[in-house]
Amino acid sequence: MCVWSPCAHFLLTSLQYGMGTSVPIYSFTTQFDGSLALIWADGTNGTGNPSASAIMAHITTGFDKFQMSAVKQVASPADIPSNCPQNFDLISQCYAGIAFNYLPASPTDTTPIDYTISADGGLIYVNVYSHTSDFETRILPLQLAIDEVMSECTEHTFWY
Repeated sequence: MCVWSPCAHFLLTSLQYGMGTSVPIYSFTTQFDGSLALIWADGTNGTGNPSASAIMAHITTGFDKFQMSAVKQVASPADIPSNCPQNFDLISQCYAGIAFNYLPASPTDTTPIDYTISADGGLIYVNVYSHTSDFETRILPLQLAIDEVMSECTEHTFWY
């Protein structure tokens, strides 16, 4: 007997594990439709170069008004969870949360870039055949968008 609500997902959702095929990562601009909030916070106090604001401006380039209205900045990374409360199925009204913890201050700064993407605990759907897994359609496009900005703006090695 499942007394924990996410168990229902295992019983009702047809997960498709196996050996899938490789495909390009989806474009963040097309995957983020604005129906869920994208919450972000600058934990660097604006000291990065590029700044967290500049990174967010770059990854939201091409967004329409509806998409832009769903992008929200909060005061600190600690505020992200309270802005994305999860229900009993571990799903919130947020697409994801991004916390920028450390960004290089200059091109000679060799400290690794540090950002965190937070996602709902209920993102458990996997389908390796149709490439519609939760992380494949939501998190990977966001991570690629951030990494592309960072690789264009810095000479740092990314630490995963």
